[in-house]
Amino acid sequence: MLEINGLVTYAAVRTHTPESVAKALVADSRIELVTYMEGERVIVRDVHGSAAIESHHRKVRYVPIDCDVLHYGPVLTDLLKAGKGDSAGDISDDDWFAATLDHEYPDAPRRLWDAFHGTVVHTPDVLVVIRDGYCAGNPTFEKFIHMASTHGGLNQVNSATFVMSMTGRVKRPMKSREILPTIEPGFQPVVK
Repeated sequence: MLEINGLVTYAAVRTHTPESVAKALVADSRIELVTYMEGERVIVRDVHGSAAIESHHRKVRYVPIDCDVLHYGPVLTDLLKAGKGDSAGDISDDDWFAATLDHEYPDAPRRLWDAFHGTVVHTPDVLVVIRDGYCAGNPTFEKFIHMASTHGGLNQVNSATFVMSMTGRVKRPMKSREILPTIEPGFQPVVK
């Protein structure tokens, strides 16, 4: 079963065979990446191969299996040379964020891990990242608008944005979950 919401650059799939569905999906040229759980790790796959993401104690490890899907090889080498990884190769969230802020896929290990561990409310079996220029959604919506851009993907253009605030509290790059507490400390929205 395919789940699509709005016009976005990701989609969710429910299946009993996530690995085989993922392999079939990445064969489509409109699909950039697919991710799914395999035991205790998140697998990220593209048309060339796969890599694994593991997390222990809020640290994340990125391990190419047969391909450096996220193109993180040089980043990983630099982080480990700088002593940022522990003996198992796990790296802190802050170090991943800082090292990949301007990368093609910013903060991807943590974002992908969290997608399967709490960020996505109804976690699917396969998350699909769609290439720029394409989107998932109800085709009827495209009759009402000219699609120039959307959101939901993992790459830089779909991930980075700016924050405007008159509080003067935004002083550095931030993860999305940090923005509201920084701009309005203590604010709790009323949900009815």
